Amino acid sequence: MNCLRVGFLSAQDYFDRNVFSGTLYSMHQALSGHPDVQLVNLGKTTFDRSRPAIKRLARKFRPSAVRYLSRFAARAKRHMQRASCDVLFAPVASSEIFQIAEFSCPLVFATDATPGLLQHFYGSYANDQEYRRAVEREEFVISKCSRAIYSSKWAAEAAMSEFGISEDKISRVAFGANLDSIPPANLLTHDTSDGTCRLLFVGKNWQRKGGQIAVDTVHALNDEFDVPAHLTILGCKPPNVANSERIRIIPYLNKNVPSQQDEIIRLLLNSHFFILPTRADCSPIVMCEANAYGLPVISTDVGGVPCIIRNGVNGMSLPLNSNGSKFAETICSLFRNSDYTSLVESSRREYDTRLNWGAWAEQVVSILKAEANGVRITERHSKSPSEVKGIENCDEEPSNCDRVRLG
Repeated sequence: MNCLRVGFLSAQDYFDRNVFSGTLYSMHQALSGHPDVQLVNLGKTTFDRSRPAIKRLARKFRPSAVRYLSRFAARAKRHMQRASCDVLFAPVASSEIFQIAEFSCPLVFATDATPGLLQHFYGSYANDQEYRRAVEREEFVISKCSRAIYSSKWAAEAAMSEFGISEDKISRVAFGANLDSIPPANLLTHDTSDGTCRLLFVGKNWQRKGGQIAVDTVHALNDEFDVPAHLTILGCKPPNVANSERIRIIPYLNKNVPSQQDEIIRLLLNSHFFILPTRADCSPIVMCEANAYGLPVISTDVGGVPCIIRNGVNGMSLPLNSNGSKFAETICSLFRNSDYTSLVESSRREYDTRLNWGAWAEQVVSILKAEANGVRITERHSKSPSEVKGIENCDEEPSNCDRVRLG
């Protein structure tokens, strides 16, 4: 059986589960584990984790970031010449593609947003000049890639609108859950017999993730709807909110530390709803993770959320102007409904069928094969899958570094 040699092009540390919420790590793992793929690591990440404000350095095109990208591009070019890849896969790698500029095999670009969406949702660029440069860079990437993969219909439509990219050059493939341990579906009971509704909120950016609405929701459940409720807040230190009988705050848990990963799992297993009243989001991976544990997600119909959440199937996405009382009303109705168990089961089915990295890899590998079609896979690739499966390094292992959204 012939295996496809796929060059994985990213200047980021895709061995760190904390980088880009673990998405690059999961992409890399999913592709390297696919029996039809031999993954080739291109380049080497060298950002020093101790250097301050590295995200701002990269986003503002400062000389240190430009120098790093230039060095990375030079290494990646050398590696590509030696590796003879059939196709390149470049996730959120606009800057890397822009620096390398020329490619001798098909290039597939993948992302979850466009510069316009990043600016509108996150204010990612400090000024108009910086934004225009990002747009010019993205236009160049679109011109160079043979296919662009977006994680949602929302992002794909934005790309067509911003860059005039034709629909036949675009694919849509949903991201998966960044968790190593997924329990069997029959163990996900989320028992409601004690009558207490347990909510889980996970997010670093308290304001953008709608944290205060989650707090208002737990109070409304208790005070307006007579539902005993408790909220666990994970990932931040919210302003003007303290631990109480109704609220528990866990500022940070590291997925790279087994004991802390276990605590995350316990929270997912022991909650009844995942609440994320987000004000702006592209493709919140944490929703896929909640569904993996049978947790219905209650969120807002903003950005890429409706492409993940199907109302009444794996949760509900409410209008952006919904307040805590409206969230509480929705949760109360679902929690007290005899079909809550069915909602848990269908939430898990959504993970099993489409919101996992195995499903993502199957679709992406099919795309990569199609783009590589016409590039002959020679005898050097025709070892058995057991012989070629995994990863080929063109240089030393990448060093640990923080996620820098260069793409």
